[in-house]
Amino acid sequence: MVQHSTQLSTLDNSGAKIIECIHVLQRHPKNRGITGQYLIGTVKKKGLTAKIKKGQVLKGVIVNTKFNILRKNGIKLKFNQNNTILLNDQLQPLATRITGPLTRELRTKNFMKLISMSKRII
Repeated sequence: MVQHSTQLSTLDNSGAKIIECIHVLQRHPKNRGITGQYLIGTVKKKGLTAKIKKGQVLKGVIVNTKFNILRKNGIKLKFNQNNTILLNDQLQPLATRITGPLTRELRTKNFMKLISMSKRII
């Protein structure tokens, strides 16, 4: 689960590598962010040719977490790291490609643009 000051890596080609969470929007009842929720974060590490600056505040969506994702058929999904995809102010992705797998739970939360950009859906 993602909360204040959690470090997340990005799964897109926007240029940012590591994001630190400032605030989770649409909070979970236990004040933690889960897959499919929006967050506000700041860039801690960026790539060499990135248009994004270090310290810039951006919006994002949580796509993978270390915490278990429980499905109705009894399957538990767990990832090695917390991942996010960066969004602009209109909640559209900043990047043109998504490099990692996304979960099926994003489809039920109406993130169809992200699902269509991804090559792997788990």
